[in-house]
Amino acid sequence: MTMKFEDFANSVKAQLYDRAVSPLLASFALAWVLINYRFIAIVFSDREPTTKFLLIDNYVFPDWQAVLLRGVAYPLLASVFFIFVYPYPARYVFRFYRQRQLELKQELLRIEGETPLSEEEARSLRAKALAQQLEFDNVIQARDQEILQLRGLIRQVETAQRTRISSLLESPEPPSEPRGTPAAPLTRAPAEIWASLNDIERGVLMTLSMQQGLAEQDIKGIRDADERLATKAAVDSLREQELISKAVVRSMTGVDLTALGRKVLLQRGKGAA
Repeated sequence: MTMKFEDFANSVKAQLYDRAVSPLLASFALAWVLINYRFIAIVFSDREPTTKFLLIDNYVFPDWQAVLLRGVAYPLLASVFFIFVYPYPARYVFRFYRQRQLELKQELLRIEGETPLSEEEARSLRAKALAQQLEFDNVIQARDQEILQLRGLIRQVETAQRTRISSLLESPEPPSEPRGTPAAPLTRAPAEIWASLNDIERGVLMTLSMQQGLAEQDIKGIRDADERLATKAAVDSLREQELISKAVVRSMTGVDLTALGRKVLLQRGKGAA
């Protein structure tokens, strides 16, 4: 029930607002107040209500003709004039006024342009121009210094990269790590080593025999996660058995066959029990 009443009240408020902002209703109300100013003065006077009614009946609306003319016809005609006729002369007057304002502004600019600057104004302008130039020069100098620093950093990075690549190319096989016990592959025959390898380790060796090394990027490019992990485990196992070692592959870190690995590939399948 409360919601329905609130909806009804909101609807009434919306309708009243639409009527209030209507240009016809607003102009009609203004014209009615101006034409019937005596009625307004009597209503807001300090006289008794009976006296007010007598004054309205005798002087403001003495008959039905006065009610129709002053109450409806004259305000309606005035509102129609204000809505349909008044905008045309108002537009002309507004255009004329704006044109005169523009001409006045142009004349002021012309007079100011012809008036020479005083010595104080000239000094002030020169000081502002000099300050702006100094600020601009400082900004340019700071940018140039920053550019030089960045170029120096780029040269350092490029030099470090070239040095690292050169060292890798010169010594592709890093020194073997110390082991507590002798390496097992050295005590077994190549055929026995091949027989002890699983299928993935054999596949890595066969791949290395057909191409120049295997880069880490090639392993990372394997889409299947399980296959990628199995390949990494096989590479680690082959490195522990010294069948492959680190090498530079296409300017990238990778692995390649060692002498023992090539020997195992040549002797695979021979001498197997």
